[in-house]
Amino acid sequence: MTSAAAPEKPDTAAETVLTAMPLSPGIAVAPLRLHAPDEPAVPLRRIEPDAVLAETERLEKALLRTRGELHALRTSLGGDSAAIFDAHLLAVDDPDFLARIHREICDGKVCAEHAVFRAGAYFADLFSRMEDDYLKERANDIRDVVKRIVHALAEPAEGAPAGAAATTPAILVAKELAPSEAMNLRESGVAGLVVEGASPTSHVAILTRALGIPAVTRLSVPLASLPEGAEAVLDGTRGTLTLRPTEATRAEKLREKGEADALRGRLAALRDEPCTLVDGKRVGLEANLDMPRDAEEALQCGAEGVGLYRTEYLFLDTGEMPGEETQFAAYAHIARLLAPRRVVLRTLDLGGDKLSGSLDLATESNPFLGWRAIRLCLGRTDIFRTQLRAMLRASALNPNLEIMYPMISRADEIDRANALLAACKEELRGEGKEFNENVSVGVMVEIPAAALIARDLARKVAFFSIGTNDLTQYTLAVDRGNEQVAHLYDPLHPAVLRLIAETIAAGEAAGIETGVCGEMAGQAVYAPLLAGMGAKTLSASPRHLPTVKAVLRALDSTECRELARAALQSADGLATRERCRALIARRAPELLPLVD
Repeated sequence: MTSAAAPEKPDTAAETVLTAMPLSPGIAVAPLRLHAPDEPAVPLRRIEPDAVLAETERLEKALLRTRGELHALRTSLGGDSAAIFDAHLLAVDDPDFLARIHREICDGKVCAEHAVFRAGAYFADLFSRMEDDYLKERANDIRDVVKRIVHALAEPAEGAPAGAAATTPAILVAKELAPSEAMNLRESGVAGLVVEGASPTSHVAILTRALGIPAVTRLSVPLASLPEGAEAVLDGTRGTLTLRPTEATRAEKLREKGEADALRGRLAALRDEPCTLVDGKRVGLEANLDMPRDAEEALQCGAEGVGLYRTEYLFLDTGEMPGEETQFAAYAHIARLLAPRRVVLRTLDLGGDKLSGSLDLATESNPFLGWRAIRLCLGRTDIFRTQLRAMLRASALNPNLEIMYPMISRADEIDRANALLAACKEELRGEGKEFNENVSVGVMVEIPAAALIARDLARKVAFFSIGTNDLTQYTLAVDRGNEQVAHLYDPLHPAVLRLIAETIAAGEAAGIETGVCGEMAGQAVYAPLLAGMGAKTLSASPRHLPTVKAVLRALDSTECRELARAALQSADGLATRERCRALIARRAPELLPLVD
């Protein structure tokens, strides 16, 4: 019987190329740095009975600070990848978690730090023993949240982020990395990442791609065998780690990295150029924004407007319901800043994976199919009317400010929302407050039901915006955050593409424009397909816009339509992606490193 081969060990002197699984593309050339987890001190300090109230007050302040930090992380990342931190926010507000912390303080008479640590250890152990890989990852979320709350209890200096300060550039080698640690990689001088046991759909993979940090996983040697401080070259595109590279290898990799950086520089030079195909067809490029401060990045990346402005941050950042004046100030700022560019304000989309401490929402067994978005707004008209009034008042400051309702599934939902909008207009007239009488109203098409009745909906609105993330998840019954089924998440599935095509056709028949604002709109490889299907605008995270623009400017609308026809007749999403890639390879091969 042959024995199992021993794992390879890196040569201690010569150049050694180790294989790995790619997580995030790009090249890093730097010394290795072994990760030392930032573990906060958790003292066991007993408290007297009369100190319980003061200790719970300390806890509440720390929880409030933690929520603020998590929201800051979420919004600084922007785009759809930021939803990773929703799991952390849910943990901070989880009633069972909080109840256990309070019991430890009140019954166990221990300090808040130790109470949080004990409660976190209990739930992390509970999740880590589950068989489902997705649920196991929740254990890491709990540990991350515990660490952050303990840091907050230590009352660091205002604005001081948890995590390491900036250092010299290095390739970080880590057994595991919490999402909030991953968010601090750039500030910690990390040029590349080698992590153990991650997957392409894991939190660390999503975050490193969003941050543009090359990363690999499942290295062919134990991480403990890697020498601290050794010079290395990490290739996150090919999936290799080269230890002690020769001068020739180092020069070649630096050349490749320089070419990629130069290409990004050329894309940045297109900022003020129109997104026009070679035969003159125009496709609008707009930005998805989470916070007012994201607007500057959108303009720097060449956004022609804002196709999706998420308003939830106003409701998530504090424990109080924002009033009309608070909301008006926020919407007015973005309206003035971008005028006369188009700005689409999406009405409140809370529920599902986004919960607010300012709303007393009952726990639901399946919140993604529950009382959320337009359903919540129509059920809580007091909240909805306040938001609509604030949006209407902001419309006076930008003639192209528009309002959009999320998660529409029935025509009568539009009727009821528009009736409330009309009532708000009447109130504002009576109060002598200005607004745009002709403000445009649109809806998000993100549920299969909405796509299938799009011709009915189109008669009631001024525009459609297709949310491909939820449309794909609801159509395929796939939670893309669940690693067990994430491989089934496919926006090129023929069912999804046909729903998109039906929605666009319904918009064209009614004479209204249809755009795409989901993650699919920001993936340049899909740009020729969406343009060929007739999407008038693509709205995405600002950082993706330059590549999308460069791809579209290299293509002809006729070949894009031919691509779309082939895709709608195909039963294979992978084949459709290869057709998209092949078209880009023919017309703009230099862009392939960024598209892939």
